[in-house]
Amino acid sequence: MDRLACISLPQLPLQLVLRQNPEWYSLPTVTIRDERPTSPVLYANPLALKEGIRPGIRYSEALSLVRDLRAGVASPDQTRQARNEVAALLEEFTPEVEMSSFDPEVIWANLSGLEKLFGSYRSWIVLVQKRLKTQGLGARVVVGYTRLGSYIFARIRKTSLVLDSFDLEQRGLANLPLTVLPLAVSTLGSLDRLGVRNLHDLLKLPRDGLFARFGKEAKNLLEFLDTDRVLPLQPLEFSHPLDVRRRLDSPIFSLPLLLPHLHQMLEQLSLQSEGRRSLIAQIELLLGYESGDEEREVIRPAQPGRRVSLFLRLLELRLENRSFRGGIETLQMVPEEVILSPEQLELFASRERQASATAQGFSLLRARFGNQAVQVATLEDSHLPEATFSWRSISEVQEVDRSPLSSPTPDRASHHPSTAVRRLIITPKPIPKPSLAARIAGPFLLSGGWWNRQKASTTQSATYQRHYYYFWTPQGDLGWGYQDQETGRWILQGYVD
Repeated sequence: MDRLACISLPQLPLQLVLRQNPEWYSLPTVTIRDERPTSPVLYANPLALKEGIRPGIRYSEALSLVRDLRAGVASPDQTRQARNEVAALLEEFTPEVEMSSFDPEVIWANLSGLEKLFGSYRSWIVLVQKRLKTQGLGARVVVGYTRLGSYIFARIRKTSLVLDSFDLEQRGLANLPLTVLPLAVSTLGSLDRLGVRNLHDLLKLPRDGLFARFGKEAKNLLEFLDTDRVLPLQPLEFSHPLDVRRRLDSPIFSLPLLLPHLHQMLEQLSLQSEGRRSLIAQIELLLGYESGDEEREVIRPAQPGRRVSLFLRLLELRLENRSFRGGIETLQMVPEEVILSPEQLELFASRERQASATAQGFSLLRARFGNQAVQVATLEDSHLPEATFSWRSISEVQEVDRSPLSSPTPDRASHHPSTAVRRLIITPKPIPKPSLAARIAGPFLLSGGWWNRQKASTTQSATYQRHYYYFWTPQGDLGWGYQDQETGRWILQGYVD
């Protein structure tokens, strides 16, 4: 029979807070939901519990009990990252690891066939705990025969354990109260009112009703209880980051001699990516010089893919005007991967050849002139015309909406026979005062800045008062601009088409 180990990371958010602040180990410490006085206490260390602080009370109330209380927040992202860190670490000790779907503090490991390799299961536990300790984490480990059995014993015990027989594990589960399961207090109360007080009672209830009444929390847990014995361990697929390196036989000083090496490395990356069922969204190229210096370049295609010719072209564009500092001795390519399901990969294969010509063109522009070369205007909240937009880099092209509503129809066009468009020039320029005959509309008053600082140039006053006009320029163009009421200067800001 298979042997499973349940690795429980008790009070993981509190462990993460203490790992970030090791000087708090000797002080009363709690974790709170967010940094507010009304935030509830989620976990408390033994020193805080000794002072009367209990999970559930408000942080402000806890501070009134313990003046030197320390508090921290461990976000769900930090907890997730820590679980992934532990899962990767366990790869040193087992070939198969499964994350719990209902308890973020639990991971299972398959120990079948490992007893002789490590001497005993107890030796395995000691080695794992020592390894986790180097990462600032503590764990309880129980070796059992089923996920449920090892999980329950890991929750109810304060020390690690090796269960020597399947019967011993099952006898221990027979009449355990529901409080050993990670259910909310309100859910436990509702089940108690229904007369459900142990695991045996819970498993006899109809599933559909439980799912509808108690939601996702109960659904994930009950699916686990139902499939524990029949579903084998569902291991994570450990994947090391792709990283292709090459040390050149002799230093290279020119791009033509470098390109064949880059081509071979890209072919290697493409094959490895195909084997991992992934696509390459970005490649970071590191050039190592004989002097010990290093240069870094990043290229991105229009969409993730594996086409060696495209990536080689992008690298050639990026490097063709480069003057190398000296002889290049080492090359390293580090890709950013996108992991896709088989269905997504099949869809990708059919669409890869249909990539937008515009998107491909943009990727070539970025490769030639830098990753900030392609930008788009974004609307901003401001009264000043020059501050109503900003520029941001774009990494992909959005398709234009070609639905009927987005295209003008004859009826709609008839309501707007002509439309004037104001063109904003990049750099407003001072002009002579337009004559009264040249002015065709205005003044239009624009003032403000006393309530907040506008997104204008740093040389401009925080407050402003402008009189805007439309006027004919000496060249016969219809311009628009303003007279600054503080300085008296006239500024041309754009033209009207």
